Amino acid sequence: MHIIGGSERLMADLAIGLSKRNFKVSIITGICHPSWLEEFSSVRASLTVKQLGKRALGSYRFWIRMQSFAQELSRRVDSGTQIVFASGFPSPYAAQIFRRRHNGRIACYLHDAPSVLHDRKGIRILPLHWRMFYEIFSALHRNSDIGAVRSSDLVIANSKLTRQVNSQVYGLEEKDIEVVYPGVFPGRLLHSPVDMRRIRDHIRGKSAILFFPNGVQRWRNPSTALKALKQIADDGMLAIFTGGSAEEVTQFERERQRLKLHEIVWRTREFSPSEVLAVYKSSSLVVSTPMRDSFGLIPAEALACGIPAIASRASGVSEVLRDGEEIVCVEPGNPEELVAAMTRLLHDSESTRKIVKSGQQKVLNYLTIDRFVDETFMKLQRLI
Repeated sequence: MHIIGGSERLMADLAIGLSKRNFKVSIITGICHPSWLEEFSSVRASLTVKQLGKRALGSYRFWIRMQSFAQELSRRVDSGTQIVFASGFPSPYAAQIFRRRHNGRIACYLHDAPSVLHDRKGIRILPLHWRMFYEIFSALHRNSDIGAVRSSDLVIANSKLTRQVNSQVYGLEEKDIEVVYPGVFPGRLLHSPVDMRRIRDHIRGKSAILFFPNGVQRWRNPSTALKALKQIADDGMLAIFTGGSAEEVTQFERERQRLKLHEIVWRTREFSPSEVLAVYKSSSLVVSTPMRDSFGLIPAEALACGIPAIASRASGVSEVLRDGEEIVCVEPGNPEELVAAMTRLLHDSESTRKIVKSGQQKVLNYLTIDRFVDETFMKLQRLI
């Protein structure tokens, strides 16, 4: 089996899991994360990696050369491959190109709701030059993507939300899209070493640490988060924000200064995996409330670490974790509701303890990578 689109952490874990279940797996990707290559060495006999050395989706050059990029991906699939597992554009298109030349079945994993090519709502919130950019290339490539996904032998979505939105995009019946929820890797979250060096001085003496992973990104409502923080801020609080493009960072900094939150809000570049674990485990609360989240592993990861989490109601994870019992969900873009949720979890210790205990149990017993691999494995076996 070949997995096209191995730049996702979930796909890397899936490849390892399937290779341990009697699948011979090859990952084909633009650039594979170096730390994942080390993990792959434990199953090297049944798992190989083929890299193009080019990052997908990250430049004008990619979009201009998308068809040749997909051709390059398809040429790296062995001719005798039984199943091509495609994750993320342009992987389904590359899989379709492969099948024009060879036999083989195609499984498509939809992990966006919907992908950037079809996301009218997402494109509308971008600055004008990016809006024009995506409108142009969406018009050029969306039909290729639709044709590729529709021709797949198996289509899997990562949540009911993703299934519903993509059934409309691709003209498929919802019953023809199967749902397999992704999962966290408990061992990696609970037992991996953490790196405290970058955060130690910032969190020293603080009574409450609030973590907003990728919270600077426009899609994740940073303005709403800052307005909510303004209402509950005190000297013992530290809110940590990461992520964001140069434009998003500039806008975030302006809002932070306008609200006079520079003393309690720390914006930093992306953390390494060990640093993320350090922040998770040091946090009083983790907040992830994007406008729409096809699934949302951040709240699940926080709960696995024993940390209370706030998620968006417009997310796949809210389909699995019960609001008020295993997690707290809010309407994205509503600062008053976010204030109420943060206040409850920071100050109602008995309620928070019950929510975290139930949520952690649900994540560790159900929302795991092993369950994700097992369910995906059973569906793929039907294609052999």
